[in-house]
Amino acid sequence: MNKMIFYLCFCLFLTSCSPIKPKKTEVEKGTWIKIAEQAAFKLLEPRLFGFHGHITQVVTATYSQKQVDFIAQIEIDQQQNTLVFVAVSTLGLTLFKITMKENKIEFSGLKPVLEQLDPRQLLASLQLSLSPLVRINTSLKSAKLSVKKNKEGELRQLFSDNQLVMKIKKSNTWAVDQEIQIIHYHPLYQINIKTIDLIYGI
Repeated sequence: MNKMIFYLCFCLFLTSCSPIKPKKTEVEKGTWIKIAEQAAFKLLEPRLFGFHGHITQVVTATYSQKQVDFIAQIEIDQQQNTLVFVAVSTLGLTLFKITMKENKIEFSGLKPVLEQLDPRQLLASLQLSLSPLVRINTSLKSAKLSVKKNKEGELRQLFSDNQLVMKIKKSNTWAVDQEIQIIHYHPLYQINIKTIDLIYGI
């Protein structure tokens, strides 16, 4: 995840300057994601995500004074227990696509991106931000998520070995104009998300 910003920028440069279309690579991996030195998170099945429908979000990721913006288009079908996540650059280029069926996940994307980036990390950050607390904590290993709510939204803090690993601030859940700020401390990166469209049901 700490290399995500550089390689997304590199991929955009590569595809905008070269007449050769980058090859796409398909990958299938497990659902355990490392989130700290001794901690891991098992991706939730789509039916447990806490939402059924379509979500469109503007995402800004920042690392080491570098920034990249893209559109996240997410479709979750609780009845079919499926999820489709497509990341599209500001140039209209599909960076990667994740598909999840029950507890199986696979993804495809531009080879320069997938060689250095595991898109499951971004999906894990979204689930940690949006999914119900009780479902998250049963899927964490050597870590625990706490939640503090207020009128504006809520603050989520992820701890591992008594150290703060991730802090998530978000406005009210599942609404257009919802804003989410995710700060991961080791390594340090920040993701800002704004929901621009939300449709319940499929």
